[in-house]
Amino acid sequence: MAVVKLKLISVSGDSEDYAQTLLSCISEPEFHMNDAGELLASRQDTHRGSVIQSETNPYAPVISRLDSLASLAGIKTGKPEHECAIPTSGDEYHSFLENAGELLDALKSELDIILDEKNRLAATLHEDERILGQLYHIKQTNADLDRIFACEFFRFRFGHMPRESYDNLSTYTDDIGDMFFYASSIEKREVWGLYFTPKSKSKRIDSLFESLHFERVHISERAHGTPAEAIVQLEAEVQNSSKRLAVLEDDLTTFRQKATEKLCETREVLAKLDRVFELRKKVIHTQNGFMLAGWIPQKRAEEFKNKLEALPSVSCTLESARVGQLMPPTKLKNPAFLGGYEDFVKMYGLPSYNEIDPTPIVALTYFLFFGMMFGDVGQGAVIILVGALMWFLKKLSLGKVLMTVGVSSMIFGCFYGSIFGIEDIIHGFNPNENINTVLFAAVGIGMFMIVAVIIVNIINGIRQKNVEKIFFSQNGLPGLVMYIGAVILVLVMLNFVKFSIPSGLLIALIVIALLIIFLREPLTKLVEGRGDVVPESKLDFILENFFELFEVVLSFLTNTISFIRIGAFALSHVGMMSVVFLLAETGSGYNPVILVIGNLFVIGFEGMIVCIQVLRLEFYELFGRFYEGDGRPFEPAGEVTKD
Repeated sequence: MAVVKLKLISVSGDSEDYAQTLLSCISEPEFHMNDAGELLASRQDTHRGSVIQSETNPYAPVISRLDSLASLAGIKTGKPEHECAIPTSGDEYHSFLENAGELLDALKSELDIILDEKNRLAATLHEDERILGQLYHIKQTNADLDRIFACEFFRFRFGHMPRESYDNLSTYTDDIGDMFFYASSIEKREVWGLYFTPKSKSKRIDSLFESLHFERVHISERAHGTPAEAIVQLEAEVQNSSKRLAVLEDDLTTFRQKATEKLCETREVLAKLDRVFELRKKVIHTQNGFMLAGWIPQKRAEEFKNKLEALPSVSCTLESARVGQLMPPTKLKNPAFLGGYEDFVKMYGLPSYNEIDPTPIVALTYFLFFGMMFGDVGQGAVIILVGALMWFLKKLSLGKVLMTVGVSSMIFGCFYGSIFGIEDIIHGFNPNENINTVLFAAVGIGMFMIVAVIIVNIINGIRQKNVEKIFFSQNGLPGLVMYIGAVILVLVMLNFVKFSIPSGLLIALIVIALLIIFLREPLTKLVEGRGDVVPESKLDFILENFFELFEVVLSFLTNTISFIRIGAFALSHVGMMSVVFLLAETGSGYNPVILVIGNLFVIGFEGMIVCIQVLRLEFYELFGRFYEGDGRPFEPAGEVTKD
């Protein structure tokens, strides 16, 4: 449950082993490749060599073409079944790219033939089915469609109208003798049919039928003969088109089976060559060789070193990771159930290599704080269920967080004696009956946590060899002495506890600690042996540090008081459930529907607010005192990372 210990590996070799070395680097899942030039600069080393300048990547366009082809064919490209041979020389690169291009051209041509005919047949089939849908409504008509289409002086319209409009048609047409309507299909709600009218009267008749909500449907000129004959002809065409489409679908399946492995193998090689091409920018090239460097977990360092040194000209050196001008990347290792809390930490920032990973601290405090603020056995069980569904169905890391805080809610629910807000089953500690105790306990928890994180910050300072952080910071030893002294002094003055320590001694310790914090900059410079100990403008120094000291004291006070929210939410939870029972109360008992809805509302609304408030306590009251979070992520060389 910490930052993984790393080794720095420096690799050098001759040009003939350059490509194979990079392939070995991207094949190692836990190797982070560092910019070799950056490493040498951090050591103030001079090395005659150069970094390859930015060039056009020849593999990216081919990968894009391959992915487009695979998407068009409905092929999923993954790991190939067999290990692929990777080119390692310039001639092999060019030959592979040429062969890959020819393969994609051939497959694209074959696929286009299948898809073009399939799309053409699908369009024809769709059109035939549309025409059939029209003809079925006039299949009882014996008129020859070809002769109707050929009419020069008459117009005909085919369509449908509401049944009410058809029933009233005679009312509108009694005085009109220039129109004939033939109802081909009379249904319950609408009537299908045709009307004929002279060309000279067509506009007037069209307007009449529009007023009757007649919707015209255009009959395709592909229909020939009588409607019944056209239906037979088109049904035969539909049947033939369907059979041909089935054959083409089989051809497409065969194509996928044939092309999948080829595309997977080609893409695997292209992806590795693409990654190698990008990594070349981090390598220093000399006249006859190369040099690269990177980070690898300590447990895998020797094995990786031996693998690289198996190449004829390659030699490697291993060094323990040291924090200097070049900060090692951070690789976290936490149990799987802490994954969600690790995501919380990363939201704030990744820990530096020489910084304590706060994930276990966040997990423990989040677990405890949530339960204290939202303690209920039944509602906690529901939260566990929701979290399990989120994790097992959607693989959301938040689901693991909800499962753990649900357990905390159930534990504190037993302590509070609450099951879905019912407090008569388990007789526990009722927060509403012990308001002062709850609020004072919340402040006490805050005091303990502030002291704990200051101690963590001091440990970080020791790991980082940071004199100011340990001895002169408000979150170092003087801040710890000042805060503990102030807490004891307040407790003694309020008669909460009795200490034999004189109040004057406590006040003196507090003043000395504040004075050290006030003078932290010159004291740090003095200890580190720097010459500019005395500030140039003493007045500016005094004013600036006075207000900073005032802010420090105020931050300790506000951070402590902020923890009252733990007790306040424990009280508000009881209050909200009291409101739910008040709304559900009837003359003969409680309305179960309102109880269920009320509990769901409390779980959703208050649960969300508590989650946010606990995270706020973590980030603002705790993290600010010990955590910097300015680390850089550990990125395996074989993985493509998004900028």
